[in-house]
Amino acid sequence: MRSAEPSPDAAVRTDLLWGAQTHEAVADSLSDKAQRLDPTGTLPALRLLRRMVRDHRIKAILLRGQAAVANGIAPGTK
Repeated sequence: MRSAEPSPDAAVRTDLLWGAQTHEAVADSLSDKAQRLDPTGTLPALRLLRRMVRDHRIKAILLRGQAAVANGIAPGTK
C-alpha cells in the first residue's frame, strides 16, 4: 500500500523550487525599488542594490537547476 505522503525526493524538489521563487520575488522587489529610486540607473550609491538583484536572480537560476537535476532532467534539455 502506498503512502499519501510525497517522497523525500519530491519534497526536496518542491523546497528547491519554492526557494527559487522566493529569490526571484526578492529580486523583483529590489529591482522595483532600485528603478523607483534611480530610473536612469546611474547613481553609484545604488550599485549594491543592483548587485543584490543580480545575486538573487543567479541564486534562483541555480536552485531551478538543482531541482531539475533532482528530478532527473539535465539542465537545458527537455
